[in-house]
Amino acid sequence: MTGRRAMTMIELLLALSLLSGFMAAVISWTQIAGNAGSRLTQSLIERNVAQTVLQLIHDDLVTGDFAKPDPRTEARPRVRVRQNTLTIETRSPSIGPITHEYRFGLIAQNLSRFERSESGRIEHPLLTGIAQFDCELYEETKELSVTLAIGNGPTLTRRYSLK
Repeated sequence: MTGRRAMTMIELLLALSLLSGFMAAVISWTQIAGNAGSRLTQSLIERNVAQTVLQLIHDDLVTGDFAKPDPRTEARPRVRVRQNTLTIETRSPSIGPITHEYRFGLIAQNLSRFERSESGRIEHPLLTGIAQFDCELYEETKELSVTLAIGNGPTLTRRYSLK
């Protein structure tokens, strides 16, 4: 019986090749997990941004000019929908009566909010990469429905009561 104290060259090469194969597999799995996590994070960000825009619309609807209208004039509706544009008459604490237009650009696939007041008009870009922005007024139930989808993310629909 011989008393070997070290590994032979073949054993060393075999151990190194097994170790490098194992490391290649671990790196590959890490990349796959990282890519999946990145896609999930992007989807969650898109969903949160879409929910924030829907919350902006909600805030505009609940913040209004609730002064009694002049009975001699025809009351203008606070909410109007036409050709990719949602218009809401609202009020700003610092400016007073203000109009917000949520406008969907079909070609650029973007959503902007235009703020019109006595002091002028300002555009606030909100989102890019919009796949869908649809608004529908239901006169009989006095509701507004807004559907928003960003890229390949989920489609969010929210109904607002206009009563």
